[in-house]
Amino acid sequence: MKPFFEGGQTSIVQRLPKARGFTRYFKLVKDVVIVNLGALDADPRIADKMEITKQVLKDLGYIKSAKAFVKLLSHGEYAKHLTFTDIDSFSAAAKTKMENPGTVHSASRKAPIAVVKDKKSKV
Repeated sequence: MKPFFEGGQTSIVQRLPKARGFTRYFKLVKDVVIVNLGALDADPRIADKMEITKQVLKDLGYIKSAKAFVKLLSHGEYAKHLTFTDIDSFSAAAKTKMENPGTVHSASRKAPIAVVKDKKSKV
């Protein structure tokens, strides 16, 4: 006898609903912390041309943990020349605001690089 045999009853596989759709990655990440450029610009503790990392944001009280996923948004005015390193994500508007005054930014999690081979090359 098969292990899932249920006699004439409708089988459990047919009774349970079908799994549908997909789950977005950012819905699974629970520790996304939003930091606005305007808040960093208005903070008197942050000097001009200062390097901003997750540890600095934690020390200033913007995030609770240095392991959190930090996303930088463009809400507010931004005039300081800050260097952002080890920040996970930037919004498109935040990138354009940061590039105007000459700010350097780098994300800690980089997108995978696709290697494209030319058909004629013998690699």
